[in-house]
Amino acid sequence: MKRRGQARRRAEIAGGQPETDPEFNHEVHSVTEYRVHPDLRMGAVHLTVRDLGRSLAFYRDLLGLRASADDSGRVTLRAGEEPLVVMTGRPDAPIPPRRSTGLYHFAILIAHD
Repeated sequence: MKRRGQARRRAEIAGGQPETDPEFNHEVHSVTEYRVHPDLRMGAVHLTVRDLGRSLAFYRDLLGLRASADDSGRVTLRAGEEPLVVMTGRPDAPIPPRRSTGLYHFAILIAHD
């Protein structure tokens, strides 16, 4: 029953009507019906990392992103003018339990000339 409510809510947010999937007997919503405003832009991904030096080496040295630090210990990584990743180092950051909700990956597409 909870899934039906979630599917209906997603459909309402997307501005469409949910359909019923007969195989699973729950409502689904077609993503193709949802449109975002063309001026919408994604902001930077904010990460809390346990080892800031190791993470910085990966993004800066391996991927080639430019890094700048601020007074609070945050590091902002860019490929152009827009910030892509903002990292905060916190050695005591808890490790979430396996299968817990959270961000597990993100993608950065960098155009090459």
